[in-house]
Amino acid sequence: MGRLRLGNKSAIVPCFKEQLTGVVKPSEDVQSDVILDGTAVVQLLKPGAAKTFKDYVVEVFIPYLES
Repeated sequence: MGRLRLGNKSAIVPCFKEQLTGVVKPSEDVQSDVILDGTAVVQLLKPGAAKTFKDYVVEVFIPYLES
């Protein structure tokens, strides 16, 4: 069986900062990345007519992410 992995999401920020070394950063008013909490998105979205998880992913989840 798998096990629950606990952690602090903000702990990943230094990892991203390390990747930005030498990269030209956009100005403050330009949005370049969005990080979504997948669990929160699943809780936010209603399943609609989806009968299976695959249906939910194809009909609801992915369209939300792409929008």
